[in-house]
Amino acid sequence: MASSSAMSSVEAMVILTTLLQLARFAAGSMGPRFSSRRLLIPGVRLLQVMNHNSVTYTLGLMRPPSSSSDDDQTWNDLFQVWAVLIVTMQDSVHIGRPYRTQRMTLIDLLSSLWSANLLREQTRLRLKVPLWLIWSVHASRIVCYYVSSHRAAKASCDKIKLVSDYMTASHDDDDACPRTMRGYRYIVTGEESILDDHDANARPPHDHEELVTVEKVWEQQAHDRLLGSAADGDSRFKDVCLSFALYKLQRRRFFNFPIAEATHPATRRLVSGAILEEGPDGGYDRALRVTEAELSFLHDFLYSNRDWVFSAGFPWVRLLLSLLMTVAASYLFHAVGDITAAIPRRGVFVTHCVIAVVVCRELMEVGVYALSQWTKVAIVCHHLRRLLVEKVARIVFSIISTGRWDQRIRQYNLLMMPGNRVAGGWPVGPERCDIRASIPRRAKLDSEAVNNRLLSDYFRNAFAAGGDQGSSLLVEDPAGELDGESHKILVWHIATGLCQIKLLLEDKAGAGDLYALPATPPHYAAVACLSNYCAYLVTQKLVPDNGLVAEEVFDDVREEAYTALRGCSTVREIRDRLVPAAAAAAHGGAAASTTTIVGMGAQLSEKLLLAYGCRDDHLWERLARFWAGFLLHLSASTRAAKHEIHLQGRGELTTHLWVLLSHAGFLGKTSHGQQLLDPVDLDDA
Repeated sequence: MASSSAMSSVEAMVILTTLLQLARFAAGSMGPRFSSRRLLIPGVRLLQVMNHNSVTYTLGLMRPPSSSSDDDQTWNDLFQVWAVLIVTMQDSVHIGRPYRTQRMTLIDLLSSLWSANLLREQTRLRLKVPLWLIWSVHASRIVCYYVSSHRAAKASCDKIKLVSDYMTASHDDDDACPRTMRGYRYIVTGEESILDDHDANARPPHDHEELVTVEKVWEQQAHDRLLGSAADGDSRFKDVCLSFALYKLQRRRFFNFPIAEATHPATRRLVSGAILEEGPDGGYDRALRVTEAELSFLHDFLYSNRDWVFSAGFPWVRLLLSLLMTVAASYLFHAVGDITAAIPRRGVFVTHCVIAVVVCRELMEVGVYALSQWTKVAIVCHHLRRLLVEKVARIVFSIISTGRWDQRIRQYNLLMMPGNRVAGGWPVGPERCDIRASIPRRAKLDSEAVNNRLLSDYFRNAFAAGGDQGSSLLVEDPAGELDGESHKILVWHIATGLCQIKLLLEDKAGAGDLYALPATPPHYAAVACLSNYCAYLVTQKLVPDNGLVAEEVFDDVREEAYTALRGCSTVREIRDRLVPAAAAAAHGGAAASTTTIVGMGAQLSEKLLLAYGCRDDHLWERLARFWAGFLLHLSASTRAAKHEIHLQGRGELTTHLWVLLSHAGFLGKTSHGQQLLDPVDLDDA
């Protein structure tokens, strides 16, 4: 009989291997949605190495017993069960991640052959059938996944180029209507029909029967029970297809393909007349809904394998293999319990736990694919070709979430760094700001803001006398001559913060929290949130400047602010420390303080207060216009490669704005391309 210590060693390694594979699965499939690869990749690589080594070592421990006693035969049966299950899980943890190299698939295949060699030993019939079925499904899945991934990766590049060529030839309808989507022949699905059509030059691309466009989705008759005006009055179902079509257009930004429709008038009308359409409550829920879904598709394209999985339509084969694996593992669960009376119950418990993990993971894979945004698109497009059961589609749509952004924007205030205040100090703003509650209509995704003047000359648009572009300026921009956007952001951020402090100090109630003031100007909350958010973007290097430059500028200004404000325990002390020299410069005196970013910001705050006064609604209205325009400028001018990096995690408002501006034809003046990563972003790529 085999020694109990040897059996315990194998048992312990099976438990350890299962836990490692669970950790690898969690980090690989769910991690990119909550954090950047810079934080995840070291742990993922370590888990990957440990997984392969633990599987190999555990398989090596599972040597057939030398005797033929019933107990040894039972342990041998458990060895075979454990071997097949841990090898199956080794492949399964790759869910959500594309195969990067042939080497990884070869390792999986060799491990699978090793476990098959163990199955060649004498095995009870009740175990042999489910084990061989599990092994066969596992081996088939390795080959199938690799072949389909390789084919889909090649087709993906071809489709991106095809969409670029298609938009050059097809988007020429000057009478396009954004409300009915007539004339918007953006591809949703079916572009492979153009690739496969040998007679493509004989007819317009949009005439292909299998090609589903945004225009075709909106052409559904009013009585259609899924997409008609009565059933889908707010266009929630149809907007999923719009987001998917826009996602296919936006992919070109990462590969330097031309954006042929950028100068077409209909392109801008789509954003201003449809996507930015006000809802019943005056909000912009549709814009957020469309961009959330679009960025979800972009995230899946860049950081998961869903683009490959759905490249040929709904992944029926994958789901069928997962269901077969689930059925076989469930049967194995009962079969193991019937034959292990002669061994310690601990072995039975471990086996049942491993089987339960396999079943749960397989069901999770079914859920990951079946309950994704991609499934919504597949359902709508299938409904267009063949009428689908409407109630089933509605149930599926109600289960599938719309996106992962919580619509809260992160905040950072340079004047209120932890090192600049003592206990009881006053926070200028929250760590996060709810975009719906804190940013009023004027500073949100306002269609009036999407125009050339605000994007190209946001300062003049905000501070010209009477709001006229040809009028004189009420204040001069001290940051206008500075090189780089990081300097400008920090100068205006400091000036805005000092204006906030002035308002607090003049409050008669003497509130200790600026957000608890009895009354604030209408645009005050928007100014505070957008100013702090732009400062936060500098800390993340998500600005048009080179990442190394932004990092160096921020570190220098932070040190400068820390030195200037060291020992300040109240907001009055902060203002008294910065303002006197700036006030003298603002009145025409010495200008020594203007040689530093903090000094320039303090001087600018005094100029703003002299021109308006801290309680003048016009000050906060113009600051809101400035920060809204500045944020749009930053979003459009930041390289696509930077936005790509920050698609990891929970998402950023600036990326949503970048998407909207791109679809409105504002491409910025910065060269775009995946190859133009900042050195600071290399670890996240």
